[in-house]
Amino acid sequence: MPGSADRPASSWLEAEWAIVSIIAIAYVAVFAQFAPALLQDYPDHLARAAVMDDLALHHGAQFGAAFQLTFMLVPYILHDLLLAGLVEMFGAATASIVWQVFVLLSLPSALLMYARATQVRRQDQALVFLLGLYLATSSFYLRGFLAFGLAIAAILVLLALARVLCRRWSYALYGCYVVALVFGYLIHASVLVLLAPAVAVSTAIMIKRRDISLFRGSLLLLPLGILFAWHFGVAIGHRDAGDAVSSSFYWGSLVTKGQDMVWPFVRFSARADRLMLLAFVVCLLWPYRTRSARQALGDAHGREMGALALTLLGVFIVLPQSLAEAAWIDVRAIPLVAIFLLMGSLTPAARAPSSARTLGDAVAPLLAALLVTANLVYLDLHLREFNVWLAQYRGVISAIPPGAYVLPIYTNKRDRPIKSTLHAAAFTVIDRGAFIPYMFSGDKGEPMKYFRYKQRPYAPEETWYVEPTPAGVDWHRVACTYGFLLVMKPYDPVRIPIETRSIVENDAAVLEAVAPGACAAGDR
Repeated sequence: MPGSADRPASSWLEAEWAIVSIIAIAYVAVFAQFAPALLQDYPDHLARAAVMDDLALHHGAQFGAAFQLTFMLVPYILHDLLLAGLVEMFGAATASIVWQVFVLLSLPSALLMYARATQVRRQDQALVFLLGLYLATSSFYLRGFLAFGLAIAAILVLLALARVLCRRWSYALYGCYVVALVFGYLIHASVLVLLAPAVAVSTAIMIKRRDISLFRGSLLLLPLGILFAWHFGVAIGHRDAGDAVSSSFYWGSLVTKGQDMVWPFVRFSARADRLMLLAFVVCLLWPYRTRSARQALGDAHGREMGALALTLLGVFIVLPQSLAEAAWIDVRAIPLVAIFLLMGSLTPAARAPSSARTLGDAVAPLLAALLVTANLVYLDLHLREFNVWLAQYRGVISAIPPGAYVLPIYTNKRDRPIKSTLHAAAFTVIDRGAFIPYMFSGDKGEPMKYFRYKQRPYAPEETWYVEPTPAGVDWHRVACTYGFLLVMKPYDPVRIPIETRSIVENDAAVLEAVAPGACAAGDR
């Protein structure tokens, strides 16, 4: 019968995608149970979105006295506006679930789109999506860098659009490319920094192969150049006179650069994470087991992916670890290095037109399925533990009067390397409409230049308890500024030398009311 030879291969693909679908649904189910998942910076971003929702759509009825919002074309603003829109539509709890799941699935979905644009054979696309789930739950995601997670997906979508334009030019599609590029930049500046070298290398290869003309290839780079000029000529200069400005610079060393190559893959347990990283590497290397696969680097697809991986590795080496307002700059290139190595290991459809499958072909997808399943169980165990703690912590927060001024005191030395509880105090804003001094904002020198405190109250360094600073704590100013202290446990009461009264406490935290006479006592 015609087409009967394709049935085993078709059945194999259907089985693979059925497994992929089940695993993807399991990821959604696990992350949806946490509202939100306690992902280090995420509570702060969610709190800012709630304030922006109030400022933009409710005339600042709740937070207008303390914060201001100015619309400007700078990175992060689109991420925050999208999240604020979800808060308006669904409320903070549901919005947090929708957004964290959306960002989680954006990378494997964009990776699949890029695989299809580069014409990777259908047999390998399920593997691409599975490994994309593993990459999506990197250290960046679990540190709450969700804007960056969305930026990586945007980079892959833009590379896919550029590849399609190289094969079949369309000014309508080019318009979509330009709009997507602007949107990506407004989500995160790394879209500009990491996409530019990737597009330059890929376009140069396409021009050399005569897949696109020099003029049209230049059109792909033109909007990137315009955005660079805007970013460094205009956007960076959006500062008020009193804003904090950091001049810090740290490149690192060759030793730290080498160590940081695995930074995105180490989340909670170094041993477990390195074992999973090893399984990921095996999935990359498995296609090279046959002679024809070992020759992959000799074809056009393999050479291009290898060139892109080397280019992004060079970006990682050249970029500093921290610069002024930004931290963990260089390691942001590593996920793309891993992605291009993955893409380079796969077979382009043009070089493998046959749909025949062997038992060996099932090893990588099976190992990938085991990897992402183990990864999900691993994450669920850790996030469930933090979620139990967060429920207790929010129980203490529930006793805070609406609109109160609260100084959170972070004392946790244990949740490393990811400081999951670092910004948990942002729930005072989300749950009680209270005010804390530690939200990311432009006046503090953060990239969110569009969002700022009108007059930030005095506060010591957020990590003063676990990382003592020369400035110390001016407890008299604390007593005169704040009505409550939200103190994480465990802590030493001796280190809080002002008079307070315990309101409520449990194993996670204690809420202390500052005594009415504490401010006056400091004046004597």
